[in-house]
Amino acid sequence: MLLLFVSLTTGIVPARWVKDSCTLLITIMPLFFIPASMGLMNHFHLLISDSLPLLSATTLSSLLVFVIVAKLVDRSQGSEQ
Repeated sequence: MLLLFVSLTTGIVPARWVKDSCTLLITIMPLFFIPASMGLMNHFHLLISDSLPLLSATTLSSLLVFVIVAKLVDRSQGSEQ
């Protein structure tokens, strides 16, 4: 996906080349979410019982990503100045 994004933004791949495929995938995209939604509904009791560890892991990993990205941006901007 990243390669496709870069190729489209730089003009290496014209948007008209992928437009038909993208239109098809966007049309059927809800089908990709139905199994995940059903899994959440079927195992909702597990989500509730394990909500504290899930929320803790999500919060800590998000904070870790924020800190790492902030340090990398700070380092890259520091080297430019």
